[in-house]
Amino acid sequence: MPTALVRGASGAEGVVVKACYSDMTERDREDFLARHPDCDICGHIARCVDHSHESDLVRGALCGGCNSRIGCLEAALRLPKRRFQSLANDLHRAAARGDDGTLCRILGQRDGADLAYLGLTLREYVDRLHAIQAQLTQRFVYWAPIALGGDRERSWSKQGPFGEAKQRRVGRRLVSRTQGPGLIISLTQEPDDGVDSPTPRGLVTSFHTSVALDRVRELRDAAATDEESAQRMRQVQEAYEVRKEAYLRLVVPIVLSRTLSTEQVRAARAWGPGVGKVPSSPQALRAEVSCGYQPRWVDVAVRIALEDLGENLPNPGWNSFTRARWHWQAVCEHWHSHHRAEK
Repeated sequence: MPTALVRGASGAEGVVVKACYSDMTERDREDFLARHPDCDICGHIARCVDHSHESDLVRGALCGGCNSRIGCLEAALRLPKRRFQSLANDLHRAAARGDDGTLCRILGQRDGADLAYLGLTLREYVDRLHAIQAQLTQRFVYWAPIALGGDRERSWSKQGPFGEAKQRRVGRRLVSRTQGPGLIISLTQEPDDGVDSPTPRGLVTSFHTSVALDRVRELRDAAATDEESAQRMRQVQEAYEVRKEAYLRLVVPIVLSRTLSTEQVRAARAWGPGVGKVPSSPQALRAEVSCGYQPRWVDVAVRIALEDLGENLPNPGWNSFTRARWHWQAVCEHWHSHHRAEK
């Protein structure tokens, strides 16, 4: 486990000890990041001091993305107070279904670096997931009318606790409803802690009634008649079109400028279908890349641009992928200017 310098009451630096995160001041965290500038998992710029939620001991320095992911992996290994985070819920659903393929895909996206950082093997992690699920013994059924505002706008009804078979029967009966407003139905496994939660929590599996999509369309149509809402929708669409135009003009030619290796594609972030797979032909690559703005192909283009440009960057401070990614349009523009000058 990493160590950290902890300051004494007088302000002088003390001996090197295993630091408790809750005892560290803002200055202590800044000093720790200055001594550990690189993320312990991916090597990008470290921005967060990471600590164990069980022991409170500082564990290392992570970038924002790895810190968020590690937090989700650990959240899945604790009984939830209200509901799991999104990724933690995905892990628990895969474990509940016995879907080892999905578990391995989620946990192995960085070749096991996340679990190695936590000091766990894949088998140990999955065993702890199942141990948590064994404690989620209360099963309830929640349902609420469809609303565009999300959970905050919903007024949930609730029945239970049930056995597993009764819970599924009640859920199927609600899903099959064809009359009345569209419903969202959630089947939950919750901690048996005496909390009468007004909203779904724990391990949540959600369904919709057959008329739910029609209800969503009705609500969207009604919202579109409101001028302010319509204006916001137009602004969002216009911003996307501008980003899409820049993507097609700048990113697509860079990605298609060479034959991609599997390693180059896997280096992209885990966004979109077919993540980590190289299209089988140049035509398939062109079709996939050109169908609309896709962040993972922006990642690939930025990596290619950094490789080609070397030190010849618009800004010397953009010499890492993390920094260059924030300025992808300027970096890609410079790549095109550089290639035009070479020709």
